[in-house]
Amino acid sequence: MKALSLLFLVMCCQFLAIAQHNEKVKITGITKTATDLVVNYQILDDNAANKYVFTVKLVDSNTFRIIKLTQVNGDVNEVTGGSPKTLRIPMEANGLDAKTNYGVLFTNLTYHTIMVNNKAVLKSVLVPGLGNKYLYKNGGAMATSIAIASYGCIAYGVISKMQAEKSYKNYQDAFVQSDIDKHFKDANNGQSRFVVFTGIGLGIWALDIIQVALKVKSGKKTTASTSPASNVSFGYVPPVQQLNGTSQFSITYKF
Repeated sequence: MKALSLLFLVMCCQFLAIAQHNEKVKITGITKTATDLVVNYQILDDNAANKYVFTVKLVDSNTFRIIKLTQVNGDVNEVTGGSPKTLRIPMEANGLDAKTNYGVLFTNLTYHTIMVNNKAVLKSVLVPGLGNKYLYKNGGAMATSIAIASYGCIAYGVISKMQAEKSYKNYQDAFVQSDIDKHFKDANNGQSRFVVFTGIGLGIWALDIIQVALKVKSGKKTTASTSPASNVSFGYVPPVQQLNGTSQFSITYKF
């Protein structure tokens, strides 16, 4: 009966494999030690800017119960692709039975892309907000808001300056005292608006450049994109393979 159940599990996993898309994680080996379950795997992505996170669960081969783990050591969070990775699952800490065989599930596999580059500073110098759009490729709304605020204030300041110069010329040409006072006041007000709004616009621009420069200097991780990779990856160690540490099969399935 147990053999039939295991065969059914294999068939189900093989069925899932038929629907597989863009495999991102591959379990290459699962072994048992006296204290740990050791899982070797690879992230099939050579882009070092992509950082992966996932959840590890076990499947009891006797009851097919999914076991949520409380402690997993090794390469779990912020994992990059390329080189082989290793997880160590402590048996005692997770309440596991050393005599029981377990399947390993990788679920909720997602990644985000790190995009920290000196080009971001240059882009912010050229256009306010453009550096933030480069760091956060899904941050177009923020970049647009910064650009509109900065350019809008500067444009209003420039228009106010032109109005102030026109009012000052009218002031110089006026002969009636009431007109002289009005044009002089308009010229002063226009000059004040020019100083205030142009200063605000340039200040927004400068703060954007400083913010981007500080992120680049500190190497702060910024999310350019977050998307699901493969939702399920499964590996199983049958009893005959426990000594040499080779897994019988590995399946990855993307919903």
